[in-house]
Amino acid sequence: DRRRLAQVQPDNTATRARNARLPEPVITIRDLDFAPSGATSAPPVSASRMSDVDMRVPEAASPNPNAVAIVIGNRDYQTPGVANADYAVQDAMSVKRYLVEAFGFSEDRIILDTNVSVGRMNELFGSTTDASSGRLAELVASRPAGTVDVVVFYSGHGHPEGRPPRRFLVPVDGNPRRLAATGYPLDALYKNLTAQGGRSVLLAIDAGFGALSDAGSLLQTESFGGIELEVGTVGGANTQVLHATTGEQTARWRRDQSHGLFTYYFLRGIQGGADANGDATITAAELEAYIRANVRNYAAERMTGAQQVPEIFTNNPSRPIVTLKPGS
Repeated sequence: DRRRLAQVQPDNTATRARNARLPEPVITIRDLDFAPSGATSAPPVSASRMSDVDMRVPEAASPNPNAVAIVIGNRDYQTPGVANADYAVQDAMSVKRYLVEAFGFSEDRIILDTNVSVGRMNELFGSTTDASSGRLAELVASRPAGTVDVVVFYSGHGHPEGRPPRRFLVPVDGNPRRLAATGYPLDALYKNLTAQGGRSVLLAIDAGFGALSDAGSLLQTESFGGIELEVGTVGGANTQVLHATTGEQTARWRRDQSHGLFTYYFLRGIQGGADANGDATITAAELEAYIRANVRNYAAERMTGAQQVPEIFTNNPSRPIVTLKPGS
């Protein structure tokens, strides 16, 4: 026994040295896309799941140094009774990575912000009366006119208010009962993006604008009873606005991928899923068709009783959204 121990001891020592240099393993429990019958809350969120859209991010064919972006993930809501948007921060972090690697944006021209207050939203996008007062306007103005591609991404809660209902992004300090004072109006965002005069604008919003979120009701006692929500879009020749839902539908989560359902297929499309003709260029029309079909079908077929159809406005269907390096 002593001889055998002496023979294996050097190997054991070398193995322990190698193991000491390895990172700690990540162990996660992957839940399903539905809650048990009668459940009133979502299962706990694992902080370290890896989605397949995050395992491989394609490379842009060329850099886009004049592009600018604002990316927001609002997860941790402060108002009592408002559920958290569990995957919003992860959505935002992944979108920023795609903007750098797949879109070719310069990292220093992307503002990534999480758990944003109403004051910060006004600082980023400009006030409801002055588009030039925001950080976005400063970023656009710092590059030659007509050369700037603008991307804005938001993941978090949305909610309607008023009669007829007006749509608002809900800051983490926002009160769904007083959104005129504590929210950021979606039509103001449209107006301010139009005013920037960028070469192109891509606005993607993973939020529902009914009285419900995938974590439950934002307002337990309020229902808008199918009243038509106001609809608008960003003006300009090269704009695309992608909403996770139509009307009062709920924006669902893909818990198995730790992303919003809409965000997951937005990224999966850029990853190459939307490249219908295989030419490594994903156009606005290809991205629209891919997101609309996959979000709708997944919700209908894999989520019991769910309906989610993205609302998409595309002004120039042939405009390239990204051009990827072949084979990346």
